[in-house]
Amino acid sequence: MLSEDERFQLTDLDHSDPDYLKSIQEEGLGVVLIDLNLPERLALELTQYVRERVPAAKVILLAQAQALLSRGPAEDRLVECLAAGAHGCVLEESSLQELQSAIQKVVAGERYYSSEIIPSMCHRLVESARASSWRERVKSVELTPRELQVVSLVADGLSNKQIAKRLSLSLYTVKNHVHNLVEKLQVENRFKAVEYARQRGWLERLKVTGSTGTGS
Repeated sequence: MLSEDERFQLTDLDHSDPDYLKSIQEEGLGVVLIDLNLPERLALELTQYVRERVPAAKVILLAQAQALLSRGPAEDRLVECLAAGAHGCVLEESSLQELQSAIQKVVAGERYYSSEIIPSMCHRLVESARASSWRERVKSVELTPRELQVVSLVADGLSNKQIAKRLSLSLYTVKNHVHNLVEKLQVENRFKAVEYARQRGWLERLKVTGSTGTGS
């Protein structure tokens, strides 16, 4: 359909052709349309290749609305491609006129996103800002040896009662430790505390030292 528009000259790229990357450079393309739903991480690899090898070319991603707006793997791929330098994203369900407009806008130096995508992108932006703020607040936090023992046992799937028995503590004391963990790390629950402890490498450190047994 685009080939019928005299403003565009099209080149087909077949990613199953071993020389298709070479053709991207040789053709001197102004805009590369990339299917976000390509297998594995090919959409990201293509975006990176175009931005590195043909920096003058613009990249527009084509995405399926249902897959993208469900906030699953497709949304993650979109964020990765945008971070790699893609200039916009158009839903496959959009009209040809919208696609034509998107191409013209990115050629003119603008960014373009189908309007349905923007709320989802704003949601990801807010989540990213919150995560960054949280990491900044808690990056200097350190747990006490006892708190490390408790979070390690929570990671092993033990209940408060089982942890109390393992560490020879009262149930009240264990509950207090768990509460302090959640408060100190500013997370929603004990499981989020475990997740963060893994990210910081605390649980691996405990396995090396073997300090999850009984103690003072």
